[in-house]
Amino acid sequence: MPRKISLSCLLLAVLGAVSNGASAAPTDTISPVGLLSSPYVVDVTGSLNNSGQIAGYAYDNNQLARAYVYSNGTRTNLDPAGALASRANGINDAGTVVGTVTQRDGSDHATVFNGNGNGAATDLGTLGGSSSYANGINNAGTVVGTAYLSADSTFHAFMTQGGKLVDIGTLVGAGGYSEALAINGQGLAVGYSLAANGGQHAFSYANGTMIDLGTLGGANSQAYAVNGSGTVAGVAYLAGDALAHAFVYANGAMTDLGTMGATLSFAYDIDDAGDVVGGLETYDPDGSVVKQAFLYGGGQMTDLNSLIDPAAGWNLQWASAINDKGQIEARGCQADGSCQDLLLTRVDSAHPASNVPEPEAFSAGIAGLALFGLLRRRRGAR
Repeated sequence: MPRKISLSCLLLAVLGAVSNGASAAPTDTISPVGLLSSPYVVDVTGSLNNSGQIAGYAYDNNQLARAYVYSNGTRTNLDPAGALASRANGINDAGTVVGTVTQRDGSDHATVFNGNGNGAATDLGTLGGSSSYANGINNAGTVVGTAYLSADSTFHAFMTQGGKLVDIGTLVGAGGYSEALAINGQGLAVGYSLAANGGQHAFSYANGTMIDLGTLGGANSQAYAVNGSGTVAGVAYLAGDALAHAFVYANGAMTDLGTMGATLSFAYDIDDAGDVVGGLETYDPDGSVVKQAFLYGGGQMTDLNSLIDPAAGWNLQWASAINDKGQIEARGCQADGSCQDLLLTRVDSAHPASNVPEPEAFSAGIAGLALFGLLRRRRGAR
């Protein structure tokens, strides 16, 4: 599902993890997406289409981000000519990639990239401020993201119409902020907005109406993905605002997906069958953090590491995207600390949840603390 996290904004500092599931024969093959000239690839949320193409970005030797698209074993640099830096954040089934280009003056502009890698790109402009950020695109070509208003006073979610950015507002009116992170084929956009309680709430938006999706009892939530049926996936705080859990929202209700005994969980993407991928983290008493990717389907959460061959040496730390063919984009690290994006492909089924092994019993112990942080994600050089 094409989608992405965006701009200089309040983001959920969502954390979580998991004990291992029952051992089983590997059912997913692993295809490293590869690096540019970077020690690592950064790709936080889903940018995987139904053809198995991945859009993302990596840092070069000067620590400048460079947009890329990965297709059939080949990675192509999308960085447009004259750009200081670029990031690809979303891709649709036609292979159209959207993201952000950092201009030479340091401003960031929402951009539609030419997926052929010839340096061509279309600048979508702003909402009157200096910068804008494109996060997702659907198969109709509608782009969503966020942009600063005049004088960079605040930022609002946008949706494109006729190639232009249209401000879709906030949950609290003109004085708020918002960001759209994903859009489905029916034009339903999701993201987060300043809410009446002063927190940050997940929203859905269609036909001029923005709906507050609420939380799991805490002050904050954020929607990362939406499938073709309108089911939303994201993360929300529980009562007390100490813990955050992955959720799905459907039929007017938010459902807690749990943590499999981990401290926290977050959901980054959902396919049309309702299978969810994301990550968990567990905080140990010694201060260390264990990170694991998960797949949720059929009412249960599974450690994705149980679906790959351990001999490959990968520790899957989070999963950022899933497509309708069961392919999963995940972040994997080796024992030497090297990490990169991976494409997991199910060997024995077209659907990822059909062969999920039964999990073991898990400890119910929970520790640690999750916070919201103000993260100003300017997308240029630092």
